[in-house]
Amino acid sequence: MTTIPPALPGRLVLLIEEDPFLADYIGRGLGDAGAHVLGPARTPGEAVTLLGNLRERPTAAVVSIALFDDADVCDALERLDRPILLIRKADRSPIGRSARHDSLTSPFAAHQIVTHIRRLFEAPEDAQSVA
Repeated sequence: MTTIPPALPGRLVLLIEEDPFLADYIGRGLGDAGAHVLGPARTPGEAVTLLGNLRERPTAAVVSIALFDDADVCDALERLDRPILLIRKADRSPIGRSARHDSLTSPFAAHQIVTHIRRLFEAPEDAQSVA
């Protein structure tokens, strides 16, 4: 029997999501794909604290657009200089500063998060696009 290797073996992924159910769902999906998940941070304060206490730069970050829109969170993530996958709860979410980042709009499956994260760290930085 052939086993499929995990899609994100040993990758460090930052998770910033205010919805407890969604944070758990995304975290489990990333963990099942072999990633080490930092977080979730569920408020702007938690996110800024988590970002300020990082000992190692993560491969990528999965971030709720609602928390990304907080100026302190956005600035801290931009300084991190890592790919960001934004999670939108509805198509009505404002684009603003998020336009240059890849995004998924709910509903989505955990495997879609894993696929996007994998593409983010495999793609050259100048080739990233908004989905």
